[in-house]
Amino acid sequence: MVTGVRAVFDLVADEYDNVGVPFFQPIAEGLVEAVGAAPGDRALDLGCGNGASSRALAAAVVPDGSVVGLDLSPAMVDRARRSLEGSGLDATLLVGDASDPDLPGESFDVAISSLVLFFLPEPAAALSTWVRLLAPGGRIGLSTFGPSNDQWQSLEAPLRDFMPPLDPRTVGPQSPFASDEGMAALLADAGASDVRTTTRRVELAFEGFEQWLRFSRSVGQRVAWERMSADDTSRVLQETRRRFVEAAAPDGTLPVWQQVRYTVGCRARS
Repeated sequence: MVTGVRAVFDLVADEYDNVGVPFFQPIAEGLVEAVGAAPGDRALDLGCGNGASSRALAAAVVPDGSVVGLDLSPAMVDRARRSLEGSGLDATLLVGDASDPDLPGESFDVAISSLVLFFLPEPAAALSTWVRLLAPGGRIGLSTFGPSNDQWQSLEAPLRDFMPPLDPRTVGPQSPFASDEGMAALLADAGASDVRTTTRRVELAFEGFEQWLRFSRSVGQRVAWERMSADDTSRVLQETRRRFVEAAAPDGTLPVWQQVRYTVGCRARS
């Protein structure tokens, strides 16, 4: 699974969050706000992707703080480095496995992971490792998906049979990714205390079916497209286009929203 995830994100790195609809950046900014990153913090971004969350962290911890970002995909790390260079912000970005980061324990004041945990083969074990990376009193924040509007759910439905079983849109109600309470328990079981949950609704509008398709193929859903046969692809394209047209506004756009869950806790001081 790790190899597959790396390959997909290497493939989408150039277009990730770069198709004209802001999505991951506002989610990352909300996570940094929720975890309370502050000037002087030593911050860690686990699964930094294209750098959206690392940029938000770097902006929050200046002038005396530091940011380390880690991602499995070399192409994503390269994209993140280029993004940071253009922003005037600074972070140390490394290629590595967020499931088992080769970093010293108790060395960070803040650790975040934005929309990553459900891609990992053993989320609970990874979380326990992450909590141990925090200094006493350090904070950890996670973002995961909550509900979305009916239009977006309908549009994504034809892809679900091709998504891996941990994807938050395909799991059943027993999964920790399916509820606020499940995520809070997962983080608490990993050793975090004072766990709390906040949410944010991210709203966007696709200008037409082709923009939605580019978006879908530039994010984690690319896994589904890569797993389809030629016949499957033709069928899913036809069905998603039909659903888009039926749900679109009179001007051809499709407004959608996604609720994002922020689960935050801290490492006890003693």
